[in-house]
Amino acid sequence: MCPLQIALCDDEERQLDLLEGFLRAYEAEHGMDLTLTRFFSGEALLAAPREFSIVFMDIYLDGLLGTETIRRLGGEAQVVFITTSREHAIEAFGLGAVHYLLKPIEQAAVWEAMDRCLSRLGVNAGPVLQIQTSHGSIPVSAAQITYIEVFDKLCIVHTAKQQFQTYTALNTLFEQLDGNRFLRPQRSFVVNMEFIGSFLSSKLILKDGTEISLSRNNRAELKAQSQRFLFDLTRSALIFLRLSAGFLLQVIPFAVLALYPYCEQLRFSKKRSILLTLWLLLGLSALFAGCGCYLRFLLPPDHTLFQAVNVVFLLCILPCLGWYLYLVPGIWQKKLFVFSFALTGGLVINSINNAICTLFVSPVLYDGLPYHGRELVILAVLTGLLLPLFWFVLARY
Repeated sequence: MCPLQIALCDDEERQLDLLEGFLRAYEAEHGMDLTLTRFFSGEALLAAPREFSIVFMDIYLDGLLGTETIRRLGGEAQVVFITTSREHAIEAFGLGAVHYLLKPIEQAAVWEAMDRCLSRLGVNAGPVLQIQTSHGSIPVSAAQITYIEVFDKLCIVHTAKQQFQTYTALNTLFEQLDGNRFLRPQRSFVVNMEFIGSFLSSKLILKDGTEISLSRNNRAELKAQSQRFLFDLTRSALIFLRLSAGFLLQVIPFAVLALYPYCEQLRFSKKRSILLTLWLLLGLSALFAGCGCYLRFLLPPDHTLFQAVNVVFLLCILPCLGWYLYLVPGIWQKKLFVFSFALTGGLVINSINNAICTLFVSPVLYDGLPYHGRELVILAVLTGLLLPLFWFVLARY
């Protein structure tokens, strides 16, 4: 594989040293080959004869600003802006920035930025363990390793399909693995926590039935580490609940607004109509949230993901329209007007909500998905304030 070309542009050498150190650590952790080229000005970067896949760009440079440099650079480079202020955040994302880091930069933020860039580039950055065997060095994806055990001085690396034997010390192998994914339950074992089936008081039981006893001295610490890993795995479930709740918060009030003028003319009884409508909305909210979680793994966490999720939202509204036209007898033109009015009210509130949240969003925490943080609260408050106004206008009609 050819080295990945990365440009580092900052007018402070100390910042360049720090950034390069973080990227070299990322390179070693993920088994990659990175070529890092330093620039102390935007003009120097623009004059460079080669193209770069990733650019880490300071905004406040002597001479040409970082944002203007990227605007002139063009090309397909993935850009990460680094600055001391959020002042240029909107402009940066308008230029297609992958991430926006605030100084002083930290390793975790730089690594997250690299993950986002590589996701856009379609580069697999999964860590690889180089195992020295009697047949030479064999690269094994760390994600495929279930556990490693040692007998005397011989380490056996277990994957789901095969085993590898090496005389490399277990401590050396463990140092090459991600400490957030791999657990050292005792001196003779290293376990991939993704393959743990049960965590008992004195032992682990892996999904394949293998039992591994726990060290008596640090069982509480081992359990805490396993719980942190499980929490990371449940993050997708939390995002699913967040998207589902946001969908329902947007749709239910305006479903009520659209149905209320016809509450005495429904095709079914009120109780049955309400239950059927709720079941439909719950199903659509699950579909919307599931699609959002799936798109999160396919698209970079920026406006591209946000727009894709919005398209899914609008597609989920179409079954609501079909159900509404079926549930409410009467002239279809009038029904369509009421539905359109309710939908427009929801879109107005959502637009105001997006405008307000843009003022408070942290580029570091932004994940490209809607209903982030306080956005749900703001959306609920806006709905409570403006829904009566829409109700009044519709009643006048």
